[in-house]
Amino acid sequence: MTWLRRNRLGLILLPVALTLALAASSSRLVHFWLPYVASDVQKGTVGAPVHLEQEWIDHAGTHTRSVEVTIHGIDKTSVVRDFDGEDVESHGPTGTAVWRVSLSLAADADQVLRGCQLEVEDTEGRRYLFGSASTTPTDVKASPCLNPHEEGPEGDFFGTGPSTPDPEDRPRPAQWDTVADVILAGDAVPAKVRLWWEMPVVIIVPVTPSS
Repeated sequence: MTWLRRNRLGLILLPVALTLALAASSSRLVHFWLPYVASDVQKGTVGAPVHLEQEWIDHAGTHTRSVEVTIHGIDKTSVVRDFDGEDVESHGPTGTAVWRVSLSLAADADQVLRGCQLEVEDTEGRRYLFGSASTTPTDVKASPCLNPHEEGPEGDFFGTGPSTPDPEDRPRPAQWDTVADVILAGDAVPAKVRLWWEMPVVIIVPVTPSS
């Protein structure tokens, strides 16, 4: 009996096995990888609003986040926006530069917009996440998307119900301008701004610095 005759059943079933293997791989890709990477990209341009809409979950249930984001540009800066919403003289570590992303947002007052993330990618593909730990002084505002004392409602992520408002908090307006100060390498040239709340939905806007 020839090899082909002995193994004809296996050869017949091989395409089926390959199909099932690919399907299983695709399922793992969808469930374990795609939710944590920028697989749903909302591309924008400087000065033009981009609408982001996505579902998110807390202890109170499933919600829909709906917000409009406009990136206006990026420039070098010698100041940072602090906890009180004031610009104060600042700098990063030696060999770095601080760049300011100017942006505006619009959303209904009941939208939970805390937890926003913003990063700048340079022309070499290096990425720099918004954060205050390396600036001097370190009291940079907490969110790249929100202004101090106007952050709006919080989600119930710990099952404790609505939080007690800070006495200094003010109602978040329907539309607001803000800035995000990001530390880049001294030789970095900004190329893109990325902004997101939960992956996989992310806004990406190419930028050309004016300074």
